[in-house]
Amino acid sequence: MRTRVAGIWRLLAQACLATAVLTQVAQADPASKASLRAYFEAAGTAQQMSASMQALAQAQEDEWQAESDPLRKAAQKGVLDDFNARMRTRMVWSKVEPLAIASYQAQLSEDEVKALIAHARTPAGQVRYRKLNPAMIRQLPAVQKYLLTTFAHIAGNPAPAAPAAAPPPAAPEQALLLTYLRGVPGEKEAFEDDMAALEELMGLSIDAGDDAAGEALLARTLADMKAQLSFDNVTLFKARLLGGVLNADEIALLIDDNRHPQRGEQLRKLRKAERKFQQRLMNSM
Repeated sequence: MRTRVAGIWRLLAQACLATAVLTQVAQADPASKASLRAYFEAAGTAQQMSASMQALAQAQEDEWQAESDPLRKAAQKGVLDDFNARMRTRMVWSKVEPLAIASYQAQLSEDEVKALIAHARTPAGQVRYRKLNPAMIRQLPAVQKYLLTTFAHIAGNPAPAAPAAAPPPAAPEQALLLTYLRGVPGEKEAFEDDMAALEELMGLSIDAGDDAAGEALLARTLADMKAQLSFDNVTLFKARLLGGVLNADEIALLIDDNRHPQRGEQLRKLRKAERKFQQRLMNSM
């Protein structure tokens, strides 16, 4: 039972992180419900959240189907069934929308949301919400597998790992996309915060053995994870997955959009709203 509960919470945490990635919306008077709903409509937020949940469930389904050990297979099936049941009843937009509205109202003014609605309808906004975000959703299982596989390799390696090799250069058609992903205002800082939280969770979940050797192994494992799953490595992996989704003109449009001081400030405020949204989602489970 403890294994099943831990598995469910891992999936719920991944779901909340995925939702945070895909519900980016940019104090004075708090934003109205009507304006926020107009933004969610312009950004396709409900559809993107639904697609992300389906992608994560499919990844878990694939993992369950591939498992050969009967006991582990049964445990994974239980986790998957419970996860799907929770998603059907709790992670539907009609129930999530009030949490999103309350979270964003605490951070965004009416004028800011109106500006974000206008931005979502610009060429850059259309590229982001109608092309890039759906592609990112489709790649969620691959990113999840990359992260979990890397950690499993690190945790299962009893010897100290060699220093992480510098990533090879991205292919020419991916270099521009890599520039965009690395240049999203506040993206690296948000990644480092997420990794720090993940390190804390991993530290709590790994039994250090209450001895010096166990503590040293735990410290080495967490250090290796930080080195292997660096911002540069993970961003390069994403750029490779997304290669071919956008053309050079579209990526250049997004890069230019990143450079606008107003857009950077919007994204920073949005992350504060997203953190609150994540907390409320987890509490609602």
